[in-house]
Amino acid sequence: MRQPITADPEAFLAQLNAAVAAYRVQTQGRRPQGTKTWLAEQLGCDRTTLYKYLDGTNRIPLASLQLLTKLLGLDETVCNTLIVLGGYGVAVPVAPPESLTVPAASTTKIAPNPFGRRGRIDDPAEFFGREELLRQIFEELGKGSNLSLIGPREIGKSSLLAMIQHRSSAQPGISSEAVLQIDMQLIHSDEDFFEALCAELGLTRLYRGYHLARQLTGRRYILCLDEIEKMRRDRFSAEVREELRGLSDGSTAPLTLVVASGQPLAELFPDKLGDTSPLANICHPLEVPPFKRAEARDFLATRLAGTGISFDEEEIAELLEQSGRHPARLQQAAAALYRQKSRG
Repeated sequence: MRQPITADPEAFLAQLNAAVAAYRVQTQGRRPQGTKTWLAEQLGCDRTTLYKYLDGTNRIPLASLQLLTKLLGLDETVCNTLIVLGGYGVAVPVAPPESLTVPAASTTKIAPNPFGRRGRIDDPAEFFGREELLRQIFEELGKGSNLSLIGPREIGKSSLLAMIQHRSSAQPGISSEAVLQIDMQLIHSDEDFFEALCAELGLTRLYRGYHLARQLTGRRYILCLDEIEKMRRDRFSAEVREELRGLSDGSTAPLTLVVASGQPLAELFPDKLGDTSPLANICHPLEVPPFKRAEARDFLATRLAGTGISFDEEEIAELLEQSGRHPARLQQAAAALYRQKSRG
């Protein structure tokens, strides 16, 4: 005779996460925004909240758990099992179903290494995570705020700028055509900068200052400037930053800035002794942090799905510790481990 199932939080989280992982494999490629992002939307919460439900930081409400099991296509028996394991007070004498077990991937053929990607990610399908940060960015842009994205090299600032353009059409009042991108690595002087800006704006000649502002009357753009620290070289004058401020300061200004740099703007451009940068005064700073722990683990699981290779808990913990959850370092460390395991 089968023993009644009793509450077991660890088994609950393990089986719930296994069900989510199995669903992600089954629907691979059918959820462009990502499986967990879609699930969070259906549950009426954000992705961060869903992560907290799945790692046990927050207790998922019973109604949300029941909806989640339906979204995952689990039957009533499985749903009841999870409810009991989660300690929600429903007692049913059923055994844990085999349907929650994620099928082992075939090891007859090893897929190409899914890790090691470096540099700017322009393809939304390759971009991972950062949902909460992107939500903050679009929330600030919706207010008309200028933004300064600050973080170390290869933390993902350039990729975030690319995703602002890709996702802008889904935001109220923003079109992808109104989002302009200039990579400061390709710009070498004030004239170079304004020539590139006018070209992005669709202007057939070079304008600056008041004349440029007149050309943009009644028009609104979001201007993304990558590697803005390049503007501090001797080839650029303080005037270019002052003109940028004039074009982006105020509710009727034609430009809203999103600039990316490794240091705060006040440290990059102390244009006058005792003064702060004209750009620092108008740009709201946003730190670009490493992946959150749950985000880094989900990244590894997503990339490994269907490859025939798996990382155990000890290996995952070591990867997160070794990389500090820095995206590029995590990619490199995971790529090395994948190569090692694929060679047997």
